[in-house]
Amino acid sequence: MPRNLDRRVEIAFPVLDPHLQTQVREILEIQLADTVKARRILPDGSCVRIRGHGEPRLRSQERLYEVARREAISSVLAPRPV
Repeated sequence: MPRNLDRRVEIAFPVLDPHLQTQVREILEIQLADTVKARRILPDGSCVRIRGHGEPRLRSQERLYEVARREAISSVLAPRPV
């Protein structure tokens, strides 16, 4: 699948809420720890699979689903004040 690396728009902004900062860090750590579906984009635009060597299998999409479910359940049981 070709990647749009030349015509995309990126944005950066501060995340000030400590709870959201924790969530963002957790999501990034999960994405970077993927040992099942992770790929590295090479300078020529091709991709190579990243494999964990002796590490437990971690598929980030499945783990992020678990995190989202946990957050949804906790927000229903104990909503955060706005």
